[in-house]
Amino acid sequence: MNKKSKTSKKTETKSKKQSNPPVQDPNAPPKKPKNGYLIFAAKKREELTKENEKTKIGQMSKQIGKLWKALDKDEKQKYLDEAEEDKKRYQKEYEKWEKEHPQPKEESEEEKHYVRKTRKHPKSLFALPPKKPKNAYLIFADEVRPKLMEENKGIKVGKLSKRISKMWKGLSSKEVKKYKKMAEQQKVDYEKELEAYNKRRAKMFSESESESESSSESSSD
Repeated sequence: MNKKSKTSKKTETKSKKQSNPPVQDPNAPPKKPKNGYLIFAAKKREELTKENEKTKIGQMSKQIGKLWKALDKDEKQKYLDEAEEDKKRYQKEYEKWEKEHPQPKEESEEEKHYVRKTRKHPKSLFALPPKKPKNAYLIFADEVRPKLMEENKGIKVGKLSKRISKMWKGLSSKEVKKYKKMAEQQKVDYEKELEAYNKRRAKMFSESESESESSSESSSD
């Protein structure tokens, strides 16, 4: 095989890779917006690669940085305006995505502080905070997920999430109400457990502090 045929095969393989971009998860959140410099860099990178495919990434980045600094205010503003539009696009898409994919709330700073405290006190390791209540959608998802995984062995996480979301949207108002009621009950149970946990935690920490005070007094003696 001659050099020309080898080169043509490499070019063919490369073009195939470029024509088949990776499939994105339909349930993934929208892409974050790019700032003005990143929009400029993406365009310039494409141009520079066409000019010289052998250019190293480090060299290309330096070259793009210099070109960006050399832009006049009007040219730079054009990319900044484009970035502002991309930001608006992202906010709009993210709001839509958030409505379609309800997420469990993150732990509050106070709850994170409690967990850190328990790590410092081995005696209170068993006193971890109760699990946060799930919303109606997550309760439904937990209920149908095992059956779907059994019926569709080897199903990918993205496809599974998409199917669950579709099933949720297809529920009647009566069925949705049932899961909302379950979520409400979980919330009530959680608040009771959290109150009891806070009392136990306060008692443990006060005992721990008393012990440390008494040990420091005895060491000073």
